[in-house]
Amino acid sequence: MECCRRPRSPRSATTKTYAPPLYVPSDLVAPAKTPTKRSLATYPDPATSSDDSSTHSAPSPAHAHAKGPAPASAHPAVLRLMTYNFFLRPPLIADYKGDSKEERLEEFIHRVLPRYDILALQETFSGYSSRVARLEKAAVRQGYLGHVRGPQGTVLHGHLLDAGLLVLSRWPIIESSNWTYSRGVTVDRLAAKGVSYTHHVHPEWDNVHLHLFNTHLQASYSTAPDPHQNPSVACRDDQVRELAEFIHHHVSKHVFATVPADAVATAAAASNDAAMPSRPSSPRLHDAAPPPSSSDSDDAASSQDKPHHLILVCGDLNVNSLQSNQTEYQRLLDMLKGPQQQFTVTDLLAQHGHTDYTQIPWRWLSQKRRDLSRDIFDQEGGRLDYILSLAPVETAISAAGGPWNVHNVVIDKCEAEHPNFLQLSDHMGVAATLAWPGSSAVMAAQGKDEAMHSAE
Repeated sequence: MECCRRPRSPRSATTKTYAPPLYVPSDLVAPAKTPTKRSLATYPDPATSSDDSSTHSAPSPAHAHAKGPAPASAHPAVLRLMTYNFFLRPPLIADYKGDSKEERLEEFIHRVLPRYDILALQETFSGYSSRVARLEKAAVRQGYLGHVRGPQGTVLHGHLLDAGLLVLSRWPIIESSNWTYSRGVTVDRLAAKGVSYTHHVHPEWDNVHLHLFNTHLQASYSTAPDPHQNPSVACRDDQVRELAEFIHHHVSKHVFATVPADAVATAAAASNDAAMPSRPSSPRLHDAAPPPSSSDSDDAASSQDKPHHLILVCGDLNVNSLQSNQTEYQRLLDMLKGPQQQFTVTDLLAQHGHTDYTQIPWRWLSQKRRDLSRDIFDQEGGRLDYILSLAPVETAISAAGGPWNVHNVVIDKCEAEHPNFLQLSDHMGVAATLAWPGSSAVMAAQGKDEAMHSAE
């Protein structure tokens, strides 16, 4: 099938900016523009472009803090983030006991939300149900400052479901954008699969930025698809190309604006060679030093005088890196480097020595849970979920590389205490603990990890 090799009629990408918190001057936030073509190369009048996205923000930070408890990371130099395919499908799409959607949602709110600062969720479908809205409200009550949904899709383009993407954050979100991929194949055609971009700023240090890309790619519906004949693999490759262009489009205006002149010239040349859209230079958020009011700020003293950008790609990429044939996995990493290899790409879970399964069919965790064995994982499981870190190449990394150390990356099973299911999803989460350089931050991260595992 060639339907995904030649993108059909384009769906719009929508970018939104938010009124920033009080510590960020409004005139320093660059206005966003809305690309609508598959090349991301043209910018029509936003008033005339269609919108297939849904973006939401929580109440102002002060109001949200007043309603919720202390954030998950009481230590400001520690960030806990997880990507998780929640398996929260729409009504009428279910297996054993209706997928126990209500019970799993309640356990997630009480057991998982308190443990993280940022969550990137997939298969969290908002259509035909109030579950996602209830999850968003519960997050605000627990101290999260904002949430962003992914593309919503339209019936006009054959979508009966939204993308199922949701980002919840305790960091202020100052900009977001959604992109709907070209039409998928098999049953995935019915969902508006795509990617959401969220630009986060540290609650206390406004020169520390997180650029988060949350996505869910085309599924294969087989454990070991033929990389040369399977239409899902071909479609997934096309989606990764769109994802890579979307990432570089949003990141380049922030990251490469902070590097030395020679690095800017190199990045600009690479952008022109790749026919990326030209765009006006964006004024970046001011790079004032972090407040020296607490000892925590001392950990960042050596890097407080310049902006730092952390770039993460999270999600269910549906590329099984446990297959004997690693060509698709390697191709994924290569495409995300950019056409001129502008970035290095790191699989954080693999870097920390964990290459185990992150998904198994739901029936083995619910209806057939008593028969689950390691052989079942070997036969039907896969490593599909990732946190990938993108960093500028050597010419830029000294100025644009983020100050966060990746302290630990683990598989969070999100186990449940319920008679009908063993876990909260058919996927496991991939969780990363990032710490600011310095002994106090690392000790805080270690204590947080121990507390999380003891709670489970």
